[in-house]
Amino acid sequence: MNTPPDLDSDGVRFNWNSLPVTRSELSNLAMPIGCLFTPLHNPDIPRLHTPLVLCTGCNATLNPMCAIDLVRRLWRCCLCCLENTFPLSHTSRLDVGAVPPEVQPGSSTVEYVLDRPPSCPPAYLYVIDTTLELLELAALKRTVLESVKLLPRGSLVGLVTYDKVVQVHQLGGFPATVCIAGDIKGYDTGRIQRILGIVGNRTRLWDHSQRYLSSTSEPFLSAVERLQTSKWESKIGERPLRATGTALAVTTALVSGIFRDFCAHVMLFSGGPATYGPGTVVPPSKASTLRSHSSIEKSDAKRYKSAYDFYASLLEGSTSISYSIFAGSYDQVGVYEMRRLCNDTGGAMVINDSFTTELFRQSFLAWISHIIQETIPGVSHVISTHLDATLEIFASSGLKVTGIIGHCRSLKEPGSCVHDEQVGKGLTRRWKMAAISPRHTYAVFFHVDSGHKPAPRELHFQFKTTYMHLGKMRVRVTTFTRPTSNMVDLVHGFDQEAAIVLLARLAVDRLERSFYDTFASLVQWLDATTIKLCKTFGTYTRGHPETFALGPTFTLFPQFVYHLRRSPFLQVFNSSPDVTAFYHHTLLRANAYDACVMVQPSLVAYSAVAEPSPVVLDETSLQPDQVLFLDAFFYVVIWYGSTAAQWRDAELDMADFSHVHRMFEGPKVEAAALLANRFPLPRYVMTDAGKSQARFLTCKLNPSGREGGIYGLVLTDGVSLYGYMREVTRLVVG
Repeated sequence: MNTPPDLDSDGVRFNWNSLPVTRSELSNLAMPIGCLFTPLHNPDIPRLHTPLVLCTGCNATLNPMCAIDLVRRLWRCCLCCLENTFPLSHTSRLDVGAVPPEVQPGSSTVEYVLDRPPSCPPAYLYVIDTTLELLELAALKRTVLESVKLLPRGSLVGLVTYDKVVQVHQLGGFPATVCIAGDIKGYDTGRIQRILGIVGNRTRLWDHSQRYLSSTSEPFLSAVERLQTSKWESKIGERPLRATGTALAVTTALVSGIFRDFCAHVMLFSGGPATYGPGTVVPPSKASTLRSHSSIEKSDAKRYKSAYDFYASLLEGSTSISYSIFAGSYDQVGVYEMRRLCNDTGGAMVINDSFTTELFRQSFLAWISHIIQETIPGVSHVISTHLDATLEIFASSGLKVTGIIGHCRSLKEPGSCVHDEQVGKGLTRRWKMAAISPRHTYAVFFHVDSGHKPAPRELHFQFKTTYMHLGKMRVRVTTFTRPTSNMVDLVHGFDQEAAIVLLARLAVDRLERSFYDTFASLVQWLDATTIKLCKTFGTYTRGHPETFALGPTFTLFPQFVYHLRRSPFLQVFNSSPDVTAFYHHTLLRANAYDACVMVQPSLVAYSAVAEPSPVVLDETSLQPDQVLFLDAFFYVVIWYGSTAAQWRDAELDMADFSHVHRMFEGPKVEAAALLANRFPLPRYVMTDAGKSQARFLTCKLNPSGREGGIYGLVLTDGVSLYGYMREVTRLVVG
């Protein structure tokens, strides 16, 4: 993939690296101007222990794009062009003619460590479903006990368990738990806080007197070890009574009212759907089935809307709580209804078949430690998840932000750089991220005002990210510029990888924010966008399809759209709403590289007579004497051709057939390296040609053999890439 030069230092990647300035250019773009921004992308940046120098006009921060006048001790803001006086803290450096560090070359991204008193330490609350079977609960307890050792030093921990009744554990207090009925109709946050005895605590500063949270692990470990499966027996033909919604409501009330300036991460471990109390997604009777995509689109899922609204209402309790959901069940658990808890706060979402699997253990511990390794014990400790973050955006005059698509919440703060049209979470210049890490990437969209005379040669952007790190606040300021079409032609500034990722996020956001957009209508919207882009930037003679051609910066875009149409983000056949929510959640935080792999997987061929090489994602790549390695992000596949499988089963001598053994070992080494650095951990599949699990590979391949109405190696009713491009070309030139 082509990587713009500023990505390594600033974590910014635009779809249009040359910005339009005329009305006709803006109308022909076919997709909005946007960028992918990873705030904590680069750890090796200058860190300053001085106060921020702010513009008195627009409140932007001093940066290398600002003009400096050392004689008059003034600096001109690159965003609003206002002259400002340097503060006294910079006077000593200016006296000797030294340039302030924040304006030196290479300081496009700097981080300020603020000299503020330490705030309350972060808290991690475990919300555990006790309706699990005995083996499931035992495995989950072992993983939870193991995870506590990986938490940041000095963190607070708390425990909430639930079945039909929610139990808030008093760590070291008496009684051991405070019980709240699962059916809490009529209970508001204030009433829950009165039951817990924390009314009025929100005005208090943090201290060690709180009995529900412990700064030492011993009381928490003892409480987890004592956990037992639910004593409420399920009737024959009924699901366990599971008050998931009540448990989350109680935990939210606890965290939001326990202390002032308190931030926490809530981790839900659910073994099945909510069947009792608010947030119920299915009745206890097994005769009632869980909702499907079809029932939701037809408005036949009677409990979906009320459950979705209930879980969304929990976000109103506090902006400093992040939620993560870990599901361990062969059935759905209601993640689709709860998805906003994760998507709006920066939490994680992981779906597994069982808590007993090694895949769950490694995924959860990797999320806690943020170092994915095959053996977690003895892992070096690195803290890379930060809490209580905000992102503030500043822009040049005539440049307005329309919104963000990613794991954040709008703070609804207006400003001169805010556009009145909304894309994603818009109508604001500040957003809240309850949790943020180097894995979080945000899609930011802009609108360029075409009314400026004369048109500018370049436009400036500044992103200011404030977050808490080890009890102290840090501010990371990223400032960059982009030329306009007066300087660089639009065609040469197009980044097709960034464009397809932004387009995928736009599609997912439309599904997440609307109850009326269907998957089929979004596919039509994608096709219309592709056709408009090809019409504008392609070259062709009208009525002659053979003359159609795209420039090198656009060549791969229709191919990306073809694979996006077939991706699990838009194709939900044989996929549950919970799994779709998981796919969407992962896309909404992924960087450009990972998201491109999700849309169009990579395929590498290993041969006994040649070096490993990438091959096209086509059924013609299925060769009998090769081993293929597919990276589809959510799963990886090692596929053995029929001849290669025979060589493997023959256990050929290593000395005589070293080249064959290298062919077999190469994909395994590649898979191990990939699994060591990915979250969530992908499913690992090894299969042979013709076996049932070969479908994980063949479903991603272009069915080129279907041309002429004949089925090839891949049996599918879907259109081939050639057929898709032929139809797009016909509509473009027709």
